[in-house]
Amino acid sequence: MSQHDMTVDNGAGVAVRADINLALKALASQSSGASAPSPTFPAQVWADTGTGRLKQRDAANANWVDKGPIDGAMAPLDSPLFTGQPAGPLPCVVGQVRNAKMSITAASATGTLTADEVIVKSALGGNSYRLPSFSKTINLGATGAGGMDIGSSPASGWVALYAIYNPTTGTSALLAKNATAGVQTEVYSGANMPSGYTASALVSVWPTTGAGQLAVGSQFDRVVSTPGVSVLSTSTQQASFTSLSISAAVPPNAKFAAGYMRIGSNSAGDYLGQLSSSASALGTVLIGGGYTNASGYFNLALITAQNIWYAATVTVGTMNASIVISSYTF
Repeated sequence: MSQHDMTVDNGAGVAVRADINLALKALASQSSGASAPSPTFPAQVWADTGTGRLKQRDAANANWVDKGPIDGAMAPLDSPLFTGQPAGPLPCVVGQVRNAKMSITAASATGTLTADEVIVKSALGGNSYRLPSFSKTINLGATGAGGMDIGSSPASGWVALYAIYNPTTGTSALLAKNATAGVQTEVYSGANMPSGYTASALVSVWPTTGAGQLAVGSQFDRVVSTPGVSVLSTSTQQASFTSLSISAAVPPNAKFAAGYMRIGSNSAGDYLGQLSSSASALGTVLIGGGYTNASGYFNLALITAQNIWYAATVTVGTMNASIVISSYTF
């Protein structure tokens, strides 16, 4: 560590040479030290050993500009850290991902989301950045970058996962936000974004267990598959469409819900189940058959958040009908 005022004083030859050597040492070590060199000069470089950051004086010689970690690897020249521009000449949609994946095989506080590329933005219509080879871990037991934005994770609820990005340092991370109460925005809009992170994108909405951990599931792009969640088991016939809450199986952000319906009776006859996105029969799916039971797959658009409509009738005997949700698209 060495610093110098960059002024070589008059003196005897040996003293002048020693002073020059000290100035050269300061130049070679980027004026390294825990405190800023003095005096300062425009464009002067300082290796701040107190914070581990490399800094450079701005053109007005008024402030130090953070250039990144002293010991960090240099980012590729085509990375957003150096380009600092919207991600290409064509418009980019926030949250676009290629091959996003996350898998939780047993309830856990942590999970890793990977993607070939993620698009984040400073705001809707704002600057966008490409994050290639994205691979970040979320820990619901922590707060800040890599954890919850604030507080504890919800029990038996939902968490939104955001890819967040710091354009100054080129650092990216995941940030979790409680998503149980309502639809979460595509760009993080909470009041607890970690310092320096100015761009973000919603990349997942995940169920939590009663202990506030990530529940078992698997995500590919924007489709999350879960163990089947029963949302209906009834023996009461419904001749017309009846509203059914599926909030236990899909988050408020879900746009589609997929699963299966089974309808049958304790006597051979004809059975008809109907599923719809609304009371007015939009997107109706028919589940029909005879003898003792019928079943079929559906994938319904959620016009009303966390709600679908169903009807179920049999011609003879006591009906039994069930609906199970096994995946959702957000």
